[in-house]
Amino acid sequence: MYNLVIADDEKNIREGLAKFIDWEELGFKVVFKCEDGEEVIDYMNSMAVDVILCDIRMNKVSGLDVAKYAFENFKGVKIVLISGYQEFEYAKKALEYNVFSYIVKPIDIEEIKEKFLKIKKDLDHKKYISQEIKEDKIKIEEAQNRIKELMGNPEVTIERTQKSILKYQEALIDSFLNFDKDSICSYQSNISSELKLIPFTIGLKFLKNTLVLLYNSIENQYSGLIIKDDLKRNIKEISLTKDYNNAINIFEKWINVSIEAIEQNNSSNIDLVIKRANRYIEDNYSEDLTLEKVAEHVYLSPVYLSKIYKKKMGVNFIDYVTNIRIERAKELLSNRHIKVYEISGLVGYKNLKYFYKVFKNYTGLTPNKYREIILSSKSDDMSKR
Repeated sequence: MYNLVIADDEKNIREGLAKFIDWEELGFKVVFKCEDGEEVIDYMNSMAVDVILCDIRMNKVSGLDVAKYAFENFKGVKIVLISGYQEFEYAKKALEYNVFSYIVKPIDIEEIKEKFLKIKKDLDHKKYISQEIKEDKIKIEEAQNRIKELMGNPEVTIERTQKSILKYQEALIDSFLNFDKDSICSYQSNISSELKLIPFTIGLKFLKNTLVLLYNSIENQYSGLIIKDDLKRNIKEISLTKDYNNAINIFEKWINVSIEAIEQNNSSNIDLVIKRANRYIEDNYSEDLTLEKVAEHVYLSPVYLSKIYKKKMGVNFIDYVTNIRIERAKELLSNRHIKVYEISGLVGYKNLKYFYKVFKNYTGLTPNKYREIILSSKSDDMSKR
């Protein structure tokens, strides 16, 4: 069971979320309920928390403040934010703080269940990696103890190796998930240089296990990669080798193959992904459209889709969606028979006040003023004819 905290300043929503969802069936236990982000932060600092489900707007400390605090101090905690309507400025901030998901009221129970099943899958995967790293640490510690006996207890070298090689392994996995090539090469090099300080047999096991952990993580993040056969072959070659340098070369070879595969995959798929995402946005802009929904449609993580969107389109996802909606709203405003509140709903804004705010930010005019100018212009054109 993963520990879940629920925070909302509306008691009926807070209690309803805790009561009407079978959290245990989803793999979670509600360990704390509260009405403000301040209480959430206090609880995080004293108790173990895996997921926080909280309202974005609360009296003292907001859900965004909670997300920011978790991002800076508890990176492993998943944050799911709830909002009264799709506030895109908040959504931008949420993305900065690596918020896992963003739910718009009225709350759909089935949507929450679906999101938390994904969170459970993600937490299970990270738990597996953590367990594998822990087992590696035990093996290395055993090896370190044997080295101490053989070499007269060289404390400085032993402690340094024990801490650094596991740190590099975890950092290498994270670098692949973020696809930071410079970091990948750096941590790969660090592992290769430190590895020779531990016994050969243990070192080979560590290399093979690291390759398996990397493959599982990469496969979970990127689709369409053909690197499994290379992995099997390289693990077999490492098992058979009698030389540390050869084993390290094989390890580094697979790292390079994986980097090339991800680059080729990204390059060949990015145009298609963007086209599919744009088509989905154009077909669904009138609905509750979120980065997460579009990412799910194109089979990518929200964070990764956001990165390639900015790189390929030159604008971020939220600005692109807003532009589509406002342009469509401008078209509809030229029809005097459609009321402004109807147009707001037709282009995806369920909150009229927020529609007015976004429209004015983008055009410099209120919807009513824009309509007045457009209709006046049309009238002038007609009279000239």
